Amino acid sequence: MDEQKKILMIEDDQFIRELYERQLKLAGLEVKSTASGQEGLDLLDQNQYDLLMLDLNIPDVSGFQILEHLQKKPKPNMTILILSNVAANEYINKGLEMGAQAFIIKSTYTPSKVVEEVKSLLG
Repeated sequence: MDEQKKILMIEDDQFIRELYERQLKLAGLEVKSTASGQEGLDLLDQNQYDLLMLDLNIPDVSGFQILEHLQKKPKPNMTILILSNVAANEYINKGLEMGAQAFIIKSTYTPSKVVEEVKSLLG
């Protein structure tokens, strides 16, 4: 039996956070989530995750600031998936250049499609 994959989700929208968390857990994945960028940074520093689901527009510490932190303190073997409703190419390109492996525009993906993408990224 494979070890359960661990996911950290940093998403300030409570409805979206709870929806994705529920769907990912139903798919057999271990999920920790927070609405706070600062709490997310603390969790990243204290734990090892297989995948980070990251919103870019978080009130206290932005997703880009979290990506900068990860560039300075890389987490080997952690995949980064950006979830954003900002579809601007400069956002997408900057996120990918800063280390994200994938970028999902939330409004264009159903929760089940997000779970499929997560499973695909986790192998």
